[in-house]
Amino acid sequence: MAAAHQLATSASALHGSGQIGHAVALIQDTAASLSPLESAAAIALLRHGQDDLADTVIAINGRSRAEEDVMRIAVELHALGLADDAGTILRAALAHTPAQT
Repeated sequence: MAAAHQLATSASALHGSGQIGHAVALIQDTAASLSPLESAAAIALLRHGQDDLADTVIAINGRSRAEEDVMRIAVELHALGLADDAGTILRAALAHTPAQT
């Protein structure tokens, strides 16, 4: 979980110093390199005082990760007691999935 802690700590520090764009860029750059478990852990860590950054991690992962990864992140979030976040990431993924006919 070191990667999740590093992301949460670095993004929080950037955000706290007013470098919001850099915090978002860091999240975008590292989202794909984290495992689903690490992504869920980073969201959980950010929920302790950095809700806007947690929401950003959810949105980025929901848009950019493979469906299987999104489902795994959602399962991990649910297991961590973050059922609302699990639902949010699933909805974000569905919003960026082409409609099936």
